[in-house]
This record gives sequence, C-alpha cells and structure tokens, in this order.
Amino acid sequence: MALSSTALTRLVLADYFLAFPQAVAVVRSNATTSVTPHNPPSEMVSAICAGTVNAMTAMVVRDAYGGVSGPGSAIAVLAKPVFNPGVVTSSTATLMATLGWTGPYAASLAGVLVSSLFTRIASVTSIALPPLVGAGAGAGVVSPAVNPTLSTAMTTAASTAILSEFTSSGYFAINDIPGNAVTPQVAALVTALSVAYGAVVGSVTAATVYTGPATTTPLSLTNTGKFT
Repeated sequence: MALSSTALTRLVLADYFLAFPQAVAVVRSNATTSVTPHNPPSEMVSAICAGTVNAMTAMVVRDAYGGVSGPGSAIAVLAKPVFNPGVVTSSTATLMATLGWTGPYAASLAGVLVSSLFTRIASVTSIALPPLVGAGAGAGVVSPAVNPTLSTAMTTAASTAILSEFTSSGYFAINDIPGNAVTPQVAALVTALSVAYGAVVGSVTAATVYTGPATTTPLSLTNTGKFT
C-alpha cells in the first residue's frame, strides 16, 4: 500500500469514530449560505489527511549510503519510516497546550490527530530512493542528522496544504460562507498541527538496504528520495 489521501483518511477516520462513536451521526448544513449537509468530523479528518499527504510527498528525504563502488548501480529496497515515539508524544502534548485543550476528550482528540495519524502513515508509507550509479551493495541510514531541514520544510508545507484543504471544502469558513477564509479556530488548529507534523516527520529514521555488485572499494554517498 502506498501513501494516499484516500487510504489515510479511511484509516484515521476509523480511529476517530472509534474514539468518538457519537460523532458518526452528526450532520450539519446551512441552506442560507449554501453549505450542503455534511459530517464535520469526516470533513475535518479528510482535510487534515489530504493536506498532510500532499505535504509529505513533496518532501526531500536524504539517506546516508555506505557501501562499495561498482560497475553498475546500487538499487535501494523500499525502506519503512520510523517516527520517533518520544517526539510523537511530546508533539501531542504541545498541540494540546498550544490550543488550550483540556477536559476528558482532549487527549483522545489530540491522540487521533497526531499519534494515530502517524501510526497509520507509518503502516502505508515507504521511503523510495533512486539507484546510485557507480555504487554497489551497501546500506543506508535516514536520520535527522542527514535531514536537518526536514522538520522546518514539513511544517511550512503542511501549513499551506492543510489550510488549502480546509478552505476549499467550504465547510469551515468565517460566517459559514464558502469562499471566505477559515475561522480563527480552524486557522489555529492548522498552525498547531503543522508544527506537530513538522517535528514528527523531522524525527524520521529508516534503514535502507542497497543491492548491487560487491567490490572491495569503500564508497560513501548521500542519496535523495521521497515518501511514497
């Protein structure tokens, strides 16, 4: 399975409704402003997942290759990303503090939007790296040390992409008028989520296996790939 907004939305929405089963039946509309009937949680999760996928798939992911030189190319096997659990936990707490979320449901909501989301992302996502010409068999490491700007880049991209999804939906606009800017509450949510997602994506690690010719001449390179 690959990283896609459709697949991710389905998975995260299932987690949301498991945590908040009463939300399944919620429907709102506003005939006066031509807001069609919709389920707000579904539209919120859809906007967040679509924006996150758009941002992540635009990221540049670097891998530190160590192996040998070769007459052909080193072929990287798709690598599974690991998002630092400690960063996921701290980012969830920071999200709650930033937005002032308290009460019995705050932790559950923040958990779905950060922890569950990245658990689901990790389950469907790989890191794809192109062949290394002139290299042979070896191993690579994706880490924050090789990707020092990934966190900032993801924060910026996520902010733009998630906000665009909320805005284009027409369901979260000021005065409930599609085409208006999103409400201040949604804008604050997007900003806080973007910071959290930037921190988590920036914490990514992965072990990459490269297949290719085996020689005795050591070679170290930096490869550049993407989430897929």
